[in-house]
Formats: sequence, structure tokens, C-alpha cells
Amino acid sequence: MADYVSARIRIGGPLAAALYDELADRITAYDLRTEWGGPCFDRRQARENGPLDLYAYDVSNGTFDDLEEFCIDHGLAFWRWSGGSAGAFDPEIVVFSGSGEPEDFTAAENEYVVFDAQAVHQLGSYGAIMAAIGRSCFDPPAFVIADEAL
Repeated sequence: MADYVSARIRIGGPLAAALYDELADRITAYDLRTEWGGPCFDRRQARENGPLDLYAYDVSNGTFDDLEEFCIDHGLAFWRWSGGSAGAFDPEIVVFSGSGEPEDFTAAENEYVVFDAQAVHQLGSYGAIMAAIGRSCFDPPAFVIADEAL
């Protein structure tokens, strides 16, 4: 049985125009909004000069699996925060820079990374802790629809 929590995702980088409808379909499948409790994402709306910033309440297990998979497959960077469910999972932040593997961070309900004693010990130094905090605050580049296939 799934636990439902609030979640937010910011998506950025270039995407081939031919793939935009598929991305928009995945966004609308999760009923993502343009602000907390705001209007639904509208694929026809003009995008601002920044990443897509999308919100949802009642997200199954706090993840947008199909949407995140699409982003990874097409090199779209993202930052995702999801709330926790007592006894099931903690809040988390997931960062994908557009290449490599996504990185997970334990978070608080206010969208900030947190470290327990074990994580601090594992990181080993103040510099490593600060570097991890920096990575968790990743700001995706502007979302751009490219005219040609990438």
C-alpha cells in the first residue's frame, strides 16, 4: 500500500521539441501544479526563463517515477523534494544534474537537507558536509525547448 505525501520537482535543461508532448503528458499524469494548491500545469502556457517548478499533494510514495525516468533518459536536470510518511520513509531531496546518477539526501519537511550523526561521521569533514549541502541545493538550469533533436 502506498503512502501519499506532498512533493515538488524543478526540471531544467534543453529538450527536443519532438519530446515536449511526452514530457507534458507525464507532468499532467501526476496532476502537477505551478504552485502549491495553484492551477494545473498547462502545456500551452509560455514558460518563464527558469526551470519548470511543479508541485503536488498526495503523491504516491513521494516520487514521480515516470517523470523522473523521462528526465534521466533525456538528460533533463531536476531537483525533487518529497515529504515523509511516519513509519514508512523520511522526507528526501533527490538531485539529478543532467548526467550520471541521481543523488539522494535525507531532508526535513521544509525542503532542507539534514544529516544524522551517522551521515556526519560518514562524510568525515566540515568541507565534505558543506559540499553535500551545496549539491542538495542544486538549482536546475532554465527549461528550454530546442528546435532540433538533441
